[in-house]
Amino acid sequence: MRLCQLLLIGLSLHSAALLASTPAMPQWERQLRSELAMPLQRLADDYELTLSWSETRKQQLNDCVVASLSVPEDTQLRRGRALIPVTCEDSPRPHYVPVTIQLLGTYYVLADSVSAGTRITAEHIKTMQGDLTRLPHQALRDPEQIIGQQTRRSLVADTVIQESFLQVPVVVERGQNVTVIASGAGFELRQEGQALDAGGVNEIIRVRLENKNLLSVKVTGPGRAVPAS
Repeated sequence: MRLCQLLLIGLSLHSAALLASTPAMPQWERQLRSELAMPLQRLADDYELTLSWSETRKQQLNDCVVASLSVPEDTQLRRGRALIPVTCEDSPRPHYVPVTIQLLGTYYVLADSVSAGTRITAEHIKTMQGDLTRLPHQALRDPEQIIGQQTRRSLVADTVIQESFLQVPVVVERGQNVTVIASGAGFELRQEGQALDAGGVNEIIRVRLENKNLLSVKVTGPGRAVPAS
């Protein structure tokens, strides 16, 4: 029993010694991490933040009382690297602290190869987890932005789904007859025309009316449109 007590005391003393030997995080670093926490949490499910400075450079700021600290725009944080300007009260010249960021979260890839014009369903996509900073800039992370859209071109399996790969499903084809409906208080006017462009719902296309005039219209459904405002 006494031996166990001595071992426990020894372990406690060893742990205390380790804690005592671990330097406390300086105030400027605590503030930097605190300021970056909210935007990074907004961009991903989780994140890892590393200061890409040597210990010698960090120690130069140990006595820094932060006067100002600028958080980069989201677009820069998404790249995974940033320079954070930190200005101390005793000097007007900022120190640029390099940080490396991992944004950990969900994204989507194609489960199978698809041809151009495929309307994406839930079965076409699969969920992945990883570092979002390594993804293409237009990678989509919301399945509602993917399901129901139409592919612009053929894509192979495991392709990261990007905004530029998709479009609103075409409901009016080029050359198709279109009914243009203009309405207001107590009236409705219908005109027939021919679509000069293909388009999906809420997209703007050109229509040549029966009187040969050209009109820009907003597609409201298959073969239907309203004058574009």
